[in-house]
Amino acid sequence: MKKLLVTGITVGVLAVGFGSYAVTSFLNKGDSVAKAAEQAPAITQQAAPSNQAKQIVVPLSENSDQDQVMHVMHEMTHQKVVTDNQWGDTSKEDKWGAIPMTKENIAIVKKYVDASNFMDKEKLQEILMRWEKNDFTFIVDEHNFFWMKEHGQVGKAIRKATPAEEKAFIQRNFENK
Repeated sequence: MKKLLVTGITVGVLAVGFGSYAVTSFLNKGDSVAKAAEQAPAITQQAAPSNQAKQIVVPLSENSDQDQVMHVMHEMTHQKVVTDNQWGDTSKEDKWGAIPMTKENIAIVKKYVDASNFMDKEKLQEILMRWEKNDFTFIVDEHNFFWMKEHGQVGKAIRKATPAEEKAFIQRNFENK
């Protein structure tokens, strides 16, 4: 009985420790992206072909890790997909963060991926090669790959955005009002 009690307490302590670590790691993921943005050279791109476009900083540097690069790529997919949310209402988006899917931004991200030794380097290169060719055939799967890597709970992509939906997203997120 005593052995069972000690085992139960040990398992409980380990579970609480692991849970605390997992939650802390998840919550600090955003901090690592923010930190990279602070350390990154000021890389700005016009978000849309408009003289009223906001300046968007791609938060990457030579010190960026795979998670940071994937986070940027995830945010780039947001203009190309429609997501479902926790209420099942696709008119209300659950997409947090947006970086314009421009040729310039694709080239910036590709530069960092090509120079990396990331575990998923080949997959990221395949995705970026498609994007360079303006091929977004697999954008829903690509979004959901990044979403799952970031432990997404809400905002899974369910389909590719129509041209009108993409235009509205660009206006909402990248153009000054």
